[in-house]
Parts: sequence; C-alpha cells; structure tokens
Amino acid sequence: MEKDAAQKVWSGQMCKNALTTKGPGSGAKLTVTNENLQLKGLLGDFTFTTDTVDVIEKAGFFPWFGTGFRIVHKINDYPSKIMFWPLFARSKTILKHLKDLGYNVRL
Repeated sequence: MEKDAAQKVWSGQMCKNALTTKGPGSGAKLTVTNENLQLKGLLGDFTFTTDTVDVIEKAGFFPWFGTGFRIVHKINDYPSKIMFWPLFARSKTILKHLKDLGYNVRL
C-alpha cells in the first residue's frame, strides 16, 4: 500500500475526560493514515500509533446520541479518556478501517 493510500478523514465530535460532546470547541477531525491516527480540534491535537493504543472500543451513553468510540492509550501527557463521535459516518466503518490497519479494535 502506498504511504497515504489508506488516508481517510472524518468529521465529528470529540470529548476528553467528560461525558459531553456538545458545545463550543468539541468539533474535531479524525485523520487516519498507515502511520497513525490523529484527532484534531479546539480541544487538542492527539496523535496515536498502533504502539501507543491499547484498544479502541465502541462507546455510547444514550442511544439517541449515536455510537462513537473510545481510545484507550499509553500516552501519559494525554487525557485518560478520549472519545470520538463521527458525523455522517458509521463508527463501525471507521473501526473496521482501524482494525485493517493493525489497531486493536474491540467491537
């Protein structure tokens, strides 16, 4: 696969260390390449590789909010809980792509 052949970008909502994904600054973009995944928004810029991610798992608090996913990681300088809810895409599609790239994904 070419270096950026697997690059995909999704828009959504991000939260860190809280249950809320609404309000100013929660919008985010998830960019996934062969080398890493990056969540970037006003709440911060977080980059992960397969080596720094323990597991990526489905997360959802209320069915009417939809389902997102939680990144459980090993990076001490990052918030312990980082979650992403995609807009206009299904979490299952993103999680399958991440699994295909070698991330430990729990469906």
